[in-house]
Amino acid sequence: MNENQPLVSVIMPVYNCERFLTEAIESVISQSYQNWELLIVDDGSKDKSVPIIESYVEKDSRIRLYKNESGEHGPGIARNYGMEHISGKYTYFIDSDDWIEKDLLQDTVTLAEKTNADIVPFGFVIEDNGKQIKKPLKPCGNFEFQDFKSIANEITRGTWSECHELIRSELLQDVRHNKYKTGEDICFQMDLLCNVRKVCGIDREYYHYRVVKGSISHTDKWDEVFMETNISVWDKERKFLEYCGLNEDSQIMKNAAIERYTGCLYWLCEKKSIVFNRKA
Repeated sequence: MNENQPLVSVIMPVYNCERFLTEAIESVISQSYQNWELLIVDDGSKDKSVPIIESYVEKDSRIRLYKNESGEHGPGIARNYGMEHISGKYTYFIDSDDWIEKDLLQDTVTLAEKTNADIVPFGFVIEDNGKQIKKPLKPCGNFEFQDFKSIANEITRGTWSECHELIRSELLQDVRHNKYKTGEDICFQMDLLCNVRKVCGIDREYYHYRVVKGSISHTDKWDEVFMETNISVWDKERKFLEYCGLNEDSQIMKNAAIERYTGCLYWLCEKKSIVFNRKA
């Protein structure tokens, strides 16, 4: 390990993930770039996740276990807990049921150091029961802040996300995840981008996103907060679009608002059984 290389703080929230946890941790250990610290935050697991983590902590001093006992839980809350302990120049987030390509840190850190980029986004692969769906980086390229206005719609509808990018840690001082158990990544990304001045993307898929049936992202357990979450996402998107120099009269702003509020109306019709009377 070259200690002259900048340290990367890797944050991994964990909740009942014993089936996939080893693969996630091993994909970090196997990185060709070795100057990292892995901050694993257990969010109250009831399975064997903690013993698995503890076995790695005993073997590798770069791996640390934190236990969220705050009473508030969720992936965003766990990530926030990890963010309180970062010491690296760069930060990277990985979920405990996913895995990453071995050159992710090497390639992203090298590019960030060369270009002084605030974030280095990249593509990902959806892994769904043996089927792979590649999701290339969109928008892809090198962008300065002044470019954001012209690509704002692509950004809000694109693939930039915390697990699909290396982040300069100083940008995270005033950015945190909200309380919601879904949609918190979009809100976080919009807040983060309001601090970004330069982006350099890599046209390669480094992250493997595993579709896990029964996970928060693939159940209806969050229906009761769907509207509140959707409105919160829109509020963050609106602030980002204003940061880009767009106002409420812009078509991009209108389209974003329509999409979010249409989603709320659809949910009301589907989940609340609202019936519209038809004329005879």
